[in-house]
Amino acid sequence: MNQNVFSKCMIIAFCLSSSIFANDIIVSLEGTTGAGKTTLLKILENNLPEVQIVYEPVEAMQDLGGCGNLLETYYKDMPRWSYLFQTYVFPIQAKAIEKAVLNSEKNIFVLDRSIYAGFYVFGKMLKESEYLNPMEWYSYCTVFDFMEQNFKHKINGFIYLQTSPETCYTRIAKRNRKEEQGAALDYYTDEFKYHEDWLLEKKDIYHERIKNDIPVLTLDGNIDFIKDEKNKQEIIRKIKCFINSIQLTNKNNK
Repeated sequence: MNQNVFSKCMIIAFCLSSSIFANDIIVSLEGTTGAGKTTLLKILENNLPEVQIVYEPVEAMQDLGGCGNLLETYYKDMPRWSYLFQTYVFPIQAKAIEKAVLNSEKNIFVLDRSIYAGFYVFGKMLKESEYLNPMEWYSYCTVFDFMEQNFKHKINGFIYLQTSPETCYTRIAKRNRKEEQGAALDYYTDEFKYHEDWLLEKKDIYHERIKNDIPVLTLDGNIDFIKDEKNKQEIIRKIKCFINSIQLTNKNNK
């Protein structure tokens, strides 16, 4: 499938999925790879029964329709596979969210990353590293802008699990996901920087709503929130209060 056809398929998939979010609250958990997002999501899943967790569809990246492991291929040769990887992430994210919404009676969803991470972190990283050439970057931005503008039910809030690159690197080594073993510390340092620029510094934000209207809850991802019960309960409390504040804001704006 050529890139043009692939992009059109991606747009169709996203538009179909965007129509189902009518009255939902959608919060995205963001953070550097290895920050502890999956661990935190599992904690929320076990402690906030009113929340539906939508995990990052890693399996779909590892098995591209029987054609190979795109995640592994991407890490091995980023200049060659960056455009395909970044554009493929869009529709599988939409599909994962659509499946969760259709199969859940809940109306509060916490996502493992949003489409905005794809643009403001990974897309910009790859562009500035010249792993995306100017034509690929222009195509990528065109697709992203179309999708962002037509996404009828927007992200309501970001939770930023702020974790140092060194901690992320250590955690990645421990979880031993084979696709990630070739990435150096510098990669996670860059990823951390782009998260900071986007979520905290609001640097070079092109989409006004992201810059001005979406609240961000920042959590310390370096602490032990697995074995330390006090830390765990405090993080749960903060997230619950954050979601409640979004609900109140939405109610007042209606």
